Amino acid sequence: MSAKEGKVFYYRDELTDDFAKTVQTPRPLPENYRYISNNPLERLFGFIAYRLLLKPFAWLYLKLKFHHTFVKSAGVKALKGGHLIYGNHTALFADVFQPSLIKMSRKNYIVAGEQANSLTGILWITRSIGAIPLTKSVKQNREMLRCIKKRLQEGASVTIFPEAHVWPYYTRIRPYSSASFKYAAIFHAPVICMTTCYQKRKFSKTPKMITYLDGPFYPDPALSTQENAERLHAAVMETMQKRAEEHSTYSVYEYIKLEEEET
Repeated sequence: MSAKEGKVFYYRDELTDDFAKTVQTPRPLPENYRYISNNPLERLFGFIAYRLLLKPFAWLYLKLKFHHTFVKSAGVKALKGGHLIYGNHTALFADVFQPSLIKMSRKNYIVAGEQANSLTGILWITRSIGAIPLTKSVKQNREMLRCIKKRLQEGASVTIFPEAHVWPYYTRIRPYSSASFKYAAIFHAPVICMTTCYQKRKFSKTPKMITYLDGPFYPDPALSTQENAERLHAAVMETMQKRAEEHSTYSVYEYIKLEEEET
């Protein structure tokens, strides 16, 4: 169990502790949930909501609140076609907004945590603007994989936050497994590494947000799925750690690990 006191966050486990103010009791997806909708009205709504509302709002939010900027590698600028984006998870709304602005002409989809499943009444809305919810159902998991494959074939990007939980303004990279990199290995998709860093601003307590986009990293066709997942995981982790160490120079909150005997 974790607690927050003032500007100090106390944690026990980097893999499971979550400091986001979201629904804490996830629900399973409804049995009739469909990852891909062919409803023309929903698709029209999704186009309008994503292109005309979400993208402009995302740009304004990031610029006004964080003075946000992207720093893109030459490879990222030149990348065409579908790809996967892996990023550190340090700001709930900003993290959702950033990927939609990387390639302005393409739609971005986000693999969402199980907490999003609790918003049962509006799942069709989150789906229409790009959410791909995780599931424990074997049958629905197959549908989720088909959805990711289809989006990549369409030339879209799919974003994953392998740290899984939000730690606000955290300036280091938490450990995460190679499991989510199997998507890139299975679909032979290029990978972009997205590292969000924070720096001090003169006249605001809110830090400046700089997002570094590195890559792309490619699966090796000579390797197995597991070997590729581990290889891509290592490359992205190393890149994230290097970017965070060099460019994340301002800590808004202090994070303190509790020992087992502490209460």
